[in-house]
Amino acid sequence: MKKLMLCLVCLSTGFVARAQLAASQMPAPALRLPELEVKLDAPSPDRQPLRPQMSLAYFPFQSYLSVSSNTTRVFWVEYRLQANTFFTNMNMELAARINLRRLPQISYYTGLGYSANPAARVAGLPLSNGYFLDFGARMSPFERYPAAQLIFELSPYVNRLWNGGNLRVNLGLAYCFERSPKN
Repeated sequence: MKKLMLCLVCLSTGFVARAQLAASQMPAPALRLPELEVKLDAPSPDRQPLRPQMSLAYFPFQSYLSVSSNTTRVFWVEYRLQANTFFTNMNMELAARINLRRLPQISYYTGLGYSANPAARVAGLPLSNGYFLDFGARMSPFERYPAAQLIFELSPYVNRLWNGGNLRVNLGLAYCFERSPKN
């Protein structure tokens, strides 16, 4: 029994030991637990700020792929393409954005956009779908990985004739690709 307890103590503290002594000759082991200091996402003193060149995002509930210019600038542009659909029903959106407030882990923005479907012309339908206004936030939930972001948007949308629309809610995942540092 003492051998078994010694092996368990040795394994639980991370040491591998081979006990060859008889159980009667071994003293009872003292159990010492090491003190643990846990720091979750502690900022590194040499951490550089995010320097994105472009951003790639996916909105899984709306099936949109998105490519954005530098999202840390005051003005930036975003292009979205609807995925998982027929070519004649593939909507494309182009939007100009303005960052309202930028904090280290979140930025709030707004912007105007235009929705079109170039393939609809083949079917004899109009090119324009409508217009939208976005209010959104890009959040970097992991301090160690600021390039990985969550996107949340409220987007009032109106059709091309201005006689109908809806309120869209977009939730997406983004990754910012950084510029290589100049040597």
